[in-house]
Amino acid sequence: MISPFPGINPGAINYLPQVIFSQLMFPSAFTHPCAMDSQRSSATATHNSQFTIHKMADSQEIHDALIREVIFRLYDESLPRIVKCLGQLDDDQIWWRPNASSNSIGNLVLHLCGNVRQWIYSGLGAYPDGRDRQSEFDETGPIDRETLILNLISTMELIRPVISSLSKEELLRRRQVQTFQETGLTILIHVTEHFSYHTGQIGYITKMLLDRPLGYYGGIALE
Repeated sequence: MISPFPGINPGAINYLPQVIFSQLMFPSAFTHPCAMDSQRSSATATHNSQFTIHKMADSQEIHDALIREVIFRLYDESLPRIVKCLGQLDDDQIWWRPNASSNSIGNLVLHLCGNVRQWIYSGLGAYPDGRDRQSEFDETGPIDRETLILNLISTMELIRPVISSLSKEELLRRRQVQTFQETGLTILIHVTEHFSYHTGQIGYITKMLLDRPLGYYGGIALE
């Protein structure tokens, strides 16, 4: 092997630190450390400025997308399904319980109203919390169907402005809800999934009582 460095044993090159070896082999690829620091500082400042702008834009886009999705899942998906179920049942069916340990559809509607008032209206909106959670399950009815529907819709309209006006700064701010410490983000996630699974329970009981499909996706191609 012919050494590119006269007077240096070729075998010794293998032990040179990589940076030193690169500088020796490719000197034009390296600049003076002071010049490098200056270039790096300028590049870093430009990068940070661009990153900050993109980060701000991205965070606002994510916030907006989250709010739109929460509203869609609550108001365009779950709420119409519950109202559709209630509209097909009489009062006795709405308050029917399969056993003493289970809830009726009427109980679930009251429970959803209590949950969104406490978590959204009070938790995010900072309005007074007067919820009596246990009463939602103790009620045996019959509160008539029209009253339940009106109560549910009016409650959902009450909380909608709170969701729509939530700023991105509020998404990460912690506050107490019920007995928990939650952020705006976890409140929205909890309420959405909580509303959704009780909607599923209401749908299941309705299908069991009526023995027919609910037709949620009627006219929509799913495959």
